Amino acid sequence: MKTYREQYNDLHFSPEEKQAMVENLLAAVPETQKRVSHKKRLHVLIAAVIAAALCAACASGALQAAIQSLSFFLGNQPEQTQVLGEMAQPIGASVTDNGVTLTVDAVLGDANSYAILYTLSRDDGGPLFPGVDDPAIINLTDFRFDEDLTTTEPEGMEDAMKDRNVVSGSGWGPRFASILPGENAIHFMEASNWPTLNGMRGLATATFTNLRAKTVSIEIPEEDLCLEGNWVVDFQIDYKDASRYLPTGQVFHSNSKRDNVLTGTIEEFRLSPLSLKITYAFTVDETKLEKLYPYPDKTYANIPGYREDWLFNATADTLLDVPVILRFQDGTSEVLFYGGDLTDMREGKAIISDTFDKIIPLNTLESISIGDLTVEVPEQ
Repeated sequence: MKTYREQYNDLHFSPEEKQAMVENLLAAVPETQKRVSHKKRLHVLIAAVIAAALCAACASGALQAAIQSLSFFLGNQPEQTQVLGEMAQPIGASVTDNGVTLTVDAVLGDANSYAILYTLSRDDGGPLFPGVDDPAIINLTDFRFDEDLTTTEPEGMEDAMKDRNVVSGSGWGPRFASILPGENAIHFMEASNWPTLNGMRGLATATFTNLRAKTVSIEIPEEDLCLEGNWVVDFQIDYKDASRYLPTGQVFHSNSKRDNVLTGTIEEFRLSPLSLKITYAFTVDETKLEKLYPYPDKTYANIPGYREDWLFNATADTLLDVPVILRFQDGTSEVLFYGGDLTDMREGKAIISDTFDKIIPLNTLESISIGDLTVEVPEQ
Protein backbone atom coordinates (compact mmCIF):
# COMPACT_ATOMS: atom_id res chain seq x y z
CA MET A 1 0.00 0.00 0.00
CA LYS A 2 1.39 3.40 -0.97
CA THR A 3 2.06 6.01 1.67
CA TYR A 4 0.44 9.42 1.49
CA ARG A 5 3.75 10.90 0.31
CA GLU A 6 4.01 8.33 -2.48
CA GLN A 7 0.46 9.15 -3.51
CA TYR A 8 1.38 12.86 -3.63
CA ASN A 9 4.42 12.12 -5.76
CA ASP A 10 2.36 10.12 -8.22
CA LEU A 11 -0.09 12.97 -8.74
CA HIS A 12 0.93 15.31 -11.63
CA PHE A 13 -0.93 17.88 -13.71
CA SER A 14 0.19 19.17 -17.10
CA PRO A 15 0.00 22.93 -17.77
CA GLU A 16 -2.99 22.29 -20.04
CA GLU A 17 -4.78 20.33 -17.29
CA LYS A 18 -4.12 23.10 -14.75
CA GLN A 19 -5.46 25.74 -17.15
CA ALA A 20 -8.57 23.65 -17.89
CA MET A 21 -9.29 23.22 -14.19
CA VAL A 22 -8.91 26.94 -13.57
CA GLU A 23 -11.17 27.83 -16.48
CA ASN A 24 -13.84 25.42 -15.25
CA LEU A 25 -13.73 26.93 -11.78
CA LEU A 26 -13.80 30.49 -13.10
CA ALA A 27 -16.79 29.63 -15.26
CA ALA A 28 -18.71 28.79 -12.09
CA VAL A 29 -17.88 32.13 -10.40
CA PRO A 30 -20.37 35.03 -10.85
CA GLU A 31 -19.21 37.68 -13.36
CA THR A 32 -19.01 40.42 -10.72
CA GLN A 33 -16.49 38.36 -8.78
CA LYS A 34 -14.32 37.56 -11.81
CA ARG A 35 -13.32 41.20 -12.30
CA VAL A 36 -11.18 41.56 -9.18
CA SER A 37 -7.59 40.37 -8.76
CA HIS A 38 -7.52 37.88 -11.63
CA LYS A 39 -3.87 37.01 -11.16
CA LYS A 40 -4.18 36.50 -7.41
CA ARG A 41 -7.38 34.52 -7.86
CA LEU A 42 -5.70 32.29 -10.44
CA HIS A 43 -2.94 31.44 -7.98
CA VAL A 44 -5.45 30.72 -5.22
CA LEU A 45 -7.60 28.60 -7.49
CA ILE A 46 -4.64 26.59 -8.76
CA ALA A 47 -3.52 25.90 -5.19
CA ALA A 48 -7.05 24.97 -4.15
CA VAL A 49 -7.55 22.65 -7.10
CA ILE A 50 -4.25 20.84 -6.56
CA ALA A 51 -4.82 20.57 -2.79
CA ALA A 52 -8.30 19.16 -3.31
CA ALA A 53 -7.02 16.67 -5.85
CA LEU A 54 -4.21 15.60 -3.52
CA CYS A 55 -6.62 15.10 -0.63
CA ALA A 56 -8.97 13.14 -2.85
CA ALA A 57 -6.13 10.93 -4.02
CA CYS A 58 -5.02 10.27 -0.43
CA ALA A 59 -8.54 9.51 0.76
CA SER A 60 -9.13 7.30 -2.23
CA GLY A 61 -5.88 5.38 -1.71
CA ALA A 62 -6.49 4.88 1.99
CA LEU A 63 -10.10 3.92 1.43
CA GLN A 64 -9.31 1.46 -1.34
CA ALA A 65 -6.74 -0.26 0.87
CA ALA A 66 -9.30 -0.48 3.66
CA ILE A 67 -11.94 -1.89 1.31
CA GLN A 68 -9.51 -4.53 0.04
CA SER A 69 -8.86 -5.65 3.60
CA LEU A 70 -12.53 -5.47 4.61
CA SER A 71 -13.46 -7.69 1.67
CA PHE A 72 -11.36 -10.49 3.17
CA PHE A 73 -13.77 -10.57 6.12
CA LEU A 74 -17.07 -9.40 4.64
CA GLY A 75 -17.06 -10.70 1.07
CA ASN A 76 -15.15 -9.97 -2.11
CA GLN A 77 -17.86 -10.27 -4.75
CA PRO A 78 -18.18 -7.13 -6.93
CA GLU A 79 -21.52 -6.13 -5.40
CA GLN A 80 -20.11 -6.58 -1.91
CA THR A 81 -16.99 -4.51 -2.55
CA GLN A 82 -19.16 -1.79 -4.12
CA VAL A 83 -21.27 -1.62 -0.94
CA LEU A 84 -18.12 -1.59 1.19
CA GLY A 85 -16.87 1.35 -0.85
CA GLU A 86 -20.10 3.21 -0.15
CA MET A 87 -20.13 2.43 3.57
CA ALA A 88 -16.49 2.44 4.74
CA GLN A 89 -15.19 5.66 6.28
CA PRO A 90 -11.39 6.06 6.63
CA ILE A 91 -10.20 6.89 10.17
CA GLY A 92 -6.39 6.87 10.20
CA ALA A 93 -5.80 7.21 13.96
CA SER A 94 -2.67 5.34 15.09
CA VAL A 95 -0.32 4.63 17.99
CA THR A 96 3.16 3.07 18.07
CA ASP A 97 4.77 0.84 20.68
CA ASN A 98 7.91 -1.28 20.51
CA GLY A 99 8.45 -0.44 16.84
CA VAL A 100 4.97 -1.61 15.80
CA THR A 101 2.11 0.71 14.87
CA LEU A 102 -1.60 0.05 15.37
CA THR A 103 -3.77 1.94 12.87
CA VAL A 104 -7.54 2.30 12.92
CA ASP A 105 -8.09 2.07 9.17
CA ALA A 106 -11.84 2.38 8.65
CA VAL A 107 -15.26 1.98 10.21
CA LEU A 108 -18.66 1.17 8.75
CA GLY A 109 -22.00 0.88 10.45
CA ASP A 110 -25.70 1.56 10.79
CA ALA A 111 -28.12 2.64 13.51
CA ASN A 112 -27.00 0.12 16.14
CA SER A 113 -24.04 -1.81 14.67
CA TYR A 114 -20.51 -1.07 13.57
CA ALA A 115 -17.43 -2.85 12.26
CA ILE A 116 -13.88 -1.54 12.66
CA LEU A 117 -10.80 -2.47 10.61
CA TYR A 118 -7.35 -2.28 12.21
CA THR A 119 -3.79 -2.87 11.00
CA LEU A 120 -0.66 -3.80 12.97
CA SER A 121 2.53 -3.01 11.02
CA ARG A 122 6.23 -3.04 11.79
CA ASP A 123 7.71 0.44 11.35
CA ASP A 124 11.08 -0.66 9.94
CA GLY A 125 9.38 -2.38 7.01
CA GLY A 126 10.69 -5.78 8.03
CA PRO A 127 8.57 -8.92 8.51
CA LEU A 128 5.95 -8.63 11.20
CA PHE A 129 7.29 -11.80 12.83
CA PRO A 130 11.07 -11.61 12.24
CA GLY A 131 13.15 -14.76 12.26
CA VAL A 132 10.25 -17.05 11.31
CA ASP A 133 10.75 -19.02 8.09
CA ASP A 134 8.26 -18.92 5.22
CA PRO A 135 6.53 -22.29 5.81
CA ALA A 136 5.89 -21.31 9.42
CA ILE A 137 4.37 -17.94 8.40
CA ILE A 138 2.04 -19.65 5.93
CA ASN A 139 0.84 -21.99 8.67
CA LEU A 140 0.29 -19.38 11.37
CA THR A 141 -3.02 -19.74 13.17
CA ASP A 142 -4.78 -18.96 16.43
CA PHE A 143 -4.08 -15.21 16.31
CA ARG A 144 -5.13 -13.57 19.56
CA PHE A 145 -4.30 -10.71 21.89
CA ASP A 146 -3.60 -11.02 25.60
CA GLU A 147 -6.07 -8.16 25.94
CA ASP A 148 -8.45 -6.67 23.39
CA LEU A 149 -11.02 -4.11 24.39
CA THR A 150 -12.83 -1.34 22.53
CA THR A 151 -14.83 1.04 24.68
CA THR A 152 -17.24 3.52 23.12
CA GLU A 153 -19.38 6.49 24.09
CA PRO A 154 -22.21 6.12 21.53
CA GLU A 155 -24.55 9.04 20.96
CA GLY A 156 -27.57 6.82 21.54
CA MET A 157 -26.53 5.73 25.05
CA GLU A 158 -28.18 8.59 26.94
CA ASP A 159 -31.60 8.01 25.35
CA ALA A 160 -31.33 4.25 25.80
CA MET A 161 -30.60 4.59 29.52
CA LYS A 162 -33.63 6.78 30.22
CA ASP A 163 -36.05 3.85 30.39
CA ARG A 164 -33.75 1.02 31.45
CA ASN A 165 -30.89 0.19 33.80
CA VAL A 166 -29.06 -2.12 31.43
CA VAL A 167 -28.00 -1.72 27.81
CA SER A 168 -27.02 -5.06 26.28
CA GLY A 169 -24.80 -5.69 23.31
CA SER A 170 -22.85 -8.40 21.55
CA GLY A 171 -19.96 -8.61 19.14
CA TRP A 172 -17.27 -10.71 17.55
CA GLY A 173 -13.62 -10.36 16.92
CA PRO A 174 -10.93 -9.73 16.49
CA ARG A 175 -10.90 -11.69 13.23
CA PHE A 176 -7.54 -11.77 11.47
CA ALA A 177 -6.66 -11.77 7.80
CA SER A 178 -3.98 -14.16 6.58
CA ILE A 179 -0.37 -13.02 6.41
CA LEU A 180 2.16 -14.03 3.74
CA PRO A 181 5.93 -14.46 4.08
CA GLY A 182 7.76 -11.15 4.17
CA GLU A 183 4.68 -9.04 4.92
CA ASN A 184 5.16 -6.46 7.62
CA ALA A 185 1.49 -5.97 8.51
CA ILE A 186 -1.65 -7.87 9.43
CA HIS A 187 -5.25 -6.67 9.26
CA PHE A 188 -7.94 -7.58 11.74
CA MET A 189 -11.52 -6.61 12.32
CA GLU A 190 -14.13 -6.54 15.07
CA ALA A 191 -17.87 -5.88 15.02
CA SER A 192 -20.42 -4.90 17.64
CA ASN A 193 -24.21 -4.81 17.84
CA TRP A 194 -26.28 -2.95 20.44
CA PRO A 195 -29.98 -3.70 19.88
CA THR A 196 -31.37 -1.03 22.19
CA LEU A 197 -29.20 1.86 20.93
CA ASN A 198 -30.10 4.17 18.11
CA GLY A 199 -26.88 5.84 17.09
CA MET A 200 -23.37 4.42 17.47
CA ARG A 201 -21.32 7.50 16.58
CA GLY A 202 -19.06 8.81 19.30
CA LEU A 203 -15.67 8.62 20.94
CA ALA A 204 -13.94 5.25 21.17
CA THR A 205 -10.78 3.84 22.72
CA ALA A 206 -9.17 0.63 21.46
CA THR A 207 -6.72 -1.30 23.63
CA PHE A 208 -4.68 -4.27 22.38
CA THR A 209 -1.82 -6.01 24.19
CA ASN A 210 0.67 -8.59 22.84
CA LEU A 211 -0.35 -10.24 19.58
CA ARG A 212 0.15 -14.00 19.76
CA ALA A 213 0.04 -16.69 17.07
CA LYS A 214 0.80 -20.37 16.73
CA THR A 215 2.48 -22.37 14.00
CA VAL A 216 0.58 -25.52 13.06
CA SER A 217 2.11 -27.86 10.48
CA ILE A 218 3.02 -31.51 10.15
CA GLU A 219 6.56 -30.59 9.08
CA ILE A 220 7.12 -27.80 11.61
CA PRO A 221 7.14 -28.15 15.40
CA GLU A 222 4.39 -26.18 17.09
CA GLU A 223 5.64 -22.82 18.29
CA ASP A 224 4.01 -19.90 20.05
CA LEU A 225 4.95 -16.48 18.71
CA CYS A 226 4.44 -13.15 20.39
CA LEU A 227 4.53 -9.62 19.02
CA GLU A 228 4.99 -7.59 22.17
CA GLY A 229 3.34 -4.25 22.62
CA ASN A 230 0.60 -2.31 24.34
CA TRP A 231 -1.42 -0.25 21.89
CA VAL A 232 -4.05 2.22 23.11
CA VAL A 233 -5.60 4.62 20.60
CA ASP A 234 -8.48 7.10 20.77
CA PHE A 235 -10.60 7.79 17.72
CA GLN A 236 -14.02 8.95 16.59
CA ILE A 237 -16.57 6.41 15.34
CA ASP A 238 -18.37 8.12 12.49
CA TYR A 239 -19.91 6.72 9.33
CA LYS A 240 -22.74 6.95 6.85
CA ASP A 241 -25.73 5.17 8.35
CA ALA A 242 -26.66 2.48 5.81
CA SER A 243 -29.97 1.61 7.49
CA ARG A 244 -33.18 1.10 5.56
CA TYR A 245 -36.52 0.92 7.39
CA LEU A 246 -39.23 -1.47 6.23
CA PRO A 247 -42.98 -1.19 6.94
CA THR A 248 -44.26 -1.89 10.47
CA GLY A 249 -47.55 -2.85 12.08
CA GLN A 250 -47.80 -6.31 10.50
CA VAL A 251 -48.86 -9.27 12.64
CA PHE A 252 -47.01 -12.61 12.55
CA HIS A 253 -47.17 -15.95 14.32
CA SER A 254 -44.40 -18.32 15.28
CA ASN A 255 -43.79 -21.15 12.86
CA SER A 256 -45.74 -24.41 12.68
CA LYS A 257 -43.25 -26.28 14.84
CA ARG A 258 -44.22 -23.92 17.63
CA ASP A 259 -47.95 -24.41 16.93
CA ASN A 260 -48.29 -20.63 16.54
CA VAL A 261 -47.96 -20.26 20.29
CA LEU A 262 -46.64 -16.71 19.80
CA THR A 263 -48.31 -13.74 18.11
CA GLY A 264 -46.20 -10.69 17.38
CA THR A 265 -46.72 -7.19 15.97
CA ILE A 266 -43.80 -5.50 14.19
CA GLU A 267 -42.82 -2.16 15.77
CA GLU A 268 -39.49 -1.58 14.03
CA PHE A 269 -37.97 -3.30 11.01
CA ARG A 270 -34.49 -2.04 10.20
CA LEU A 271 -32.14 -3.53 7.64
CA SER A 272 -28.66 -2.67 6.40
CA PRO A 273 -25.94 -4.54 4.50
CA LEU A 274 -24.26 -5.08 7.88
CA SER A 275 -27.10 -6.08 10.23
CA LEU A 276 -30.78 -6.67 10.89
CA LYS A 277 -33.04 -5.48 13.71
CA ILE A 278 -36.70 -6.37 14.28
CA THR A 279 -38.54 -5.06 17.32
CA TYR A 280 -41.95 -6.50 18.08
CA ALA A 281 -44.64 -6.70 20.75
CA PHE A 282 -45.89 -10.20 21.51
CA THR A 283 -48.37 -12.36 23.38
CA VAL A 284 -48.22 -16.11 24.04
CA ASP A 285 -50.98 -18.68 24.29
CA GLU A 286 -50.31 -20.38 27.64
CA THR A 287 -52.43 -23.42 26.75
CA LYS A 288 -50.36 -24.06 23.63
CA LEU A 289 -47.20 -23.25 25.56
CA GLU A 290 -47.93 -26.02 28.06
CA LYS A 291 -48.11 -28.54 25.19
CA LEU A 292 -44.63 -27.54 24.11
CA TYR A 293 -43.20 -27.26 27.62
CA PRO A 294 -45.31 -29.58 29.84
CA TYR A 295 -46.01 -28.00 33.18
CA PRO A 296 -44.61 -30.05 36.12
CA ASP A 297 -46.79 -32.14 38.39
CA LYS A 298 -48.75 -30.61 41.25
CA THR A 299 -45.87 -31.04 43.70
CA TYR A 300 -43.94 -28.28 41.94
CA ALA A 301 -47.03 -26.40 40.80
CA ASN A 302 -47.88 -25.50 44.39
CA ILE A 303 -44.52 -23.82 45.01
CA PRO A 304 -45.10 -20.04 45.19
CA GLY A 305 -43.82 -18.28 42.09
CA TYR A 306 -43.03 -21.52 40.26
CA ARG A 307 -45.60 -21.01 37.50
CA GLU A 308 -44.32 -17.50 36.86
CA ASP A 309 -40.78 -18.81 36.50
CA TRP A 310 -41.94 -21.64 34.23
CA LEU A 311 -43.89 -19.19 32.06
CA PHE A 312 -40.92 -16.83 31.81
CA ASN A 313 -38.47 -19.55 30.80
CA ALA A 314 -40.85 -21.23 28.36
CA THR A 315 -41.63 -17.87 26.74
CA ALA A 316 -37.93 -17.01 26.46
CA ASP A 317 -37.22 -20.35 24.73
CA THR A 318 -40.05 -19.65 22.28
CA LEU A 319 -38.76 -16.15 21.51
CA LEU A 320 -35.23 -17.41 20.93
CA ASP A 321 -36.51 -19.97 18.42
CA VAL A 322 -38.36 -17.51 16.17
CA PRO A 323 -36.59 -17.87 12.80
CA VAL A 324 -35.79 -15.12 10.34
CA ILE A 325 -35.34 -16.14 6.70
CA LEU A 326 -33.54 -14.02 4.11
CA ARG A 327 -34.68 -14.79 0.56
CA PHE A 328 -32.48 -13.62 -2.28
CA GLN A 329 -33.20 -12.62 -5.87
CA ASP A 330 -31.33 -15.66 -7.16
CA GLY A 331 -33.75 -18.05 -5.42
CA THR A 332 -31.47 -18.97 -2.51
CA SER A 333 -32.31 -18.39 1.14
CA GLU A 334 -30.59 -18.20 4.50
CA VAL A 335 -32.10 -18.96 7.89
CA LEU A 336 -31.06 -16.75 10.79
CA PHE A 337 -31.63 -17.47 14.46
CA TYR A 338 -30.92 -14.30 16.38
CA GLY A 339 -31.40 -13.93 20.11
CA GLY A 340 -31.27 -10.15 20.12
CA ASP A 341 -32.47 -8.52 23.32
CA LEU A 342 -35.11 -9.84 25.75
CA THR A 343 -34.62 -7.17 28.43
CA ASP A 344 -38.25 -6.00 28.08
CA MET A 345 -39.72 -9.49 27.76
CA ARG A 346 -41.85 -9.11 30.89
CA GLU A 347 -43.46 -6.08 29.23
CA GLY A 348 -44.24 -8.10 26.11
CA LYS A 349 -41.45 -6.67 23.92
CA ALA A 350 -38.62 -8.46 22.13
CA ILE A 351 -35.82 -7.53 19.73
CA ILE A 352 -34.19 -9.73 17.12
CA SER A 353 -30.86 -8.17 16.19
CA ASP A 354 -27.33 -9.07 15.16
CA THR A 355 -24.62 -8.37 12.59
CA PHE A 356 -24.27 -10.53 9.50
CA ASP A 357 -21.08 -12.52 8.97
CA LYS A 358 -20.74 -10.91 5.54
CA ILE A 359 -21.92 -7.84 3.67
CA ILE A 360 -25.35 -8.39 2.11
CA PRO A 361 -26.08 -5.95 -0.73
CA LEU A 362 -29.71 -4.99 -0.24
CA ASN A 363 -30.47 -5.12 -3.96
CA THR A 364 -29.78 -8.87 -3.84
CA LEU A 365 -32.58 -9.43 -1.31
CA GLU A 366 -36.13 -10.26 -2.37
CA SER A 367 -37.85 -10.60 1.01
CA ILE A 368 -37.42 -11.28 4.72
CA SER A 369 -39.66 -13.64 6.67
CA ILE A 370 -40.27 -13.78 10.40
CA GLY A 371 -42.58 -16.59 11.49
CA ASP A 372 -45.42 -16.75 8.97
CA LEU A 373 -44.94 -13.11 7.83
CA THR A 374 -43.01 -12.23 4.67
CA VAL A 375 -41.96 -8.63 4.02
CA GLU A 376 -40.79 -7.61 0.57
CA VAL A 377 -37.52 -5.67 0.37
CA PRO A 378 -38.20 -2.73 -1.98
CA GLU A 379 -35.68 -1.69 -4.60
CA GLN A 380 -33.44 1.19 -3.66
